Amino acid sequence: MGGNINRKEALLNSPLESDRIQSKTINLKKCKDDWCRFVIHQLVIDCKTSSDILENKVCFVTFNYDVSLERALYFGLRHIQFLQPEDVQEFLGGNRIMHVYGKVREKFSDPSPNLKWSEQGRNPKGMGDNTQQHLHDYRIFLDHIYSASQGIRVIDPSDKETDRNIIDAATKAITAANRVYILGYGFDANNSRRIGLTDSLHYGRSKKSVMFTNYCGISRVNKRASNIFFGAADHFGPNDPSIETPRDGTYERSVRDVYESLELDFESLD
Repeated sequence: MGGNINRKEALLNSPLESDRIQSKTINLKKCKDDWCRFVIHQLVIDCKTSSDILENKVCFVTFNYDVSLERALYFGLRHIQFLQPEDVQEFLGGNRIMHVYGKVREKFSDPSPNLKWSEQGRNPKGMGDNTQQHLHDYRIFLDHIYSASQGIRVIDPSDKETDRNIIDAATKAITAANRVYILGYGFDANNSRRIGLTDSLHYGRSKKSVMFTNYCGISRVNKRASNIFFGAADHFGPNDPSIETPRDGTYERSVRDVYESLELDFESLD
């Protein structure tokens, strides 16, 4: 739909009638949701030749199952004329983007399967000559869903530990990083433990620059982040400064959405 469907869903589920009415007409393409453009800009800003993009040391760690980040970076970079397709493919290969709990498919550059979602709600009774076509389409639908399910880890604690090699790679990447951007993350205790955030981001052991978003300043997220960074929940309160610089590290919070955090608050992603 050319934008973030969550905006429409939020309006649709609002208790305000005016919001629910607006959900029917909102043009998602006009919303400032494509924060990946900031990342793409930083990836290529110093590239003089196509192969220079491979010098970027950035890694991405995500708990999402979808491959929308890969697709956004892939097609965004492919639209830059001097970049060669093979360099873009190599850049996005390996452990560049790590899905801690798996992903719905491996070949992110392929078009998404054309699922006929309506088939799951149809009653084959009384279809007559159309019954076989319906069963055929419904089987394809279920096959795609099943295939996607094989790559994701949803059961805590045992199933989510399955991709141990990815979890270890993500932990090492965060530990080695000089600058860490934490975008749209709620600091769930199990997720943070699995990738070792307390060890790698605690102010007593880290000299990193850490920037994190907490849209609308949710108190629970502030306390969870504070416990990770400082071992106590009393930092980043509603009246506290958004930047703290203990010892050699820097910790910055933005209460805007991801787009505006990268646009207005956080320093360059270099």
